[in-house]
Amino acid sequence: MESLEAKNYTKYLERAKNAGFRNQLWSAVCLGLFFLVVYSTYAYSFWIGSIFVEKQVWNKAVDRPYTGGDLLSCFFGVIIGLFSLAQSTNHFKAVQEG
Repeated sequence: MESLEAKNYTKYLERAKNAGFRNQLWSAVCLGLFFLVVYSTYAYSFWIGSIFVEKQVWNKAVDRPYTGGDLLSCFFGVIIGLFSLAQSTNHFKAVQEG
């Protein structure tokens, strides 16, 4: 019986190992995609902002061309919005589950 139980234990241990590997792989892919979106947003906001500053695009809100300060304000606005959106999806998921 001991050898039978050891065989069963090994079989179920292998299943658990494979399930854990798939779970960790999925978590790694999701985290990688999240950071891809975050860093792409950083790059896009600085790229567009630098074009606005270089080309002296007119900022109608303050009646002057865009400046470096406007670029940083836009950057932090996008970042705060991105993280707020991420937090709201986590809150929505928690409300659904519980």
